Amino acid sequence: MRRGSGGNLPGMTEEPVVAGGAPAPTGIASIDTVLDLVAGLDARPLEEHAPAFETAHSELRRALDDPDLGAADAAPAQPA
Repeated sequence: MRRGSGGNLPGMTEEPVVAGGAPAPTGIASIDTVLDLVAGLDARPLEEHAPAFETAHSELRRALDDPDLGAADAAPAQPA
């Protein structure tokens, strides 16, 4: 398996993001909010990038530290 490719791991997919487009929603509100924040950076002044990445990092870290945080927002798993 090639490193960083996502390989053939179960449940892993790669969804391309079109330049200037937003990433596909995850179904978890807290994560989708962070993705929207970062996706919109190209239209914001450079001075706002670092604080936005700091906020994104904090929110993603919070989600990792408390996996139940977005569980209620998550879409039900689709059967294989």
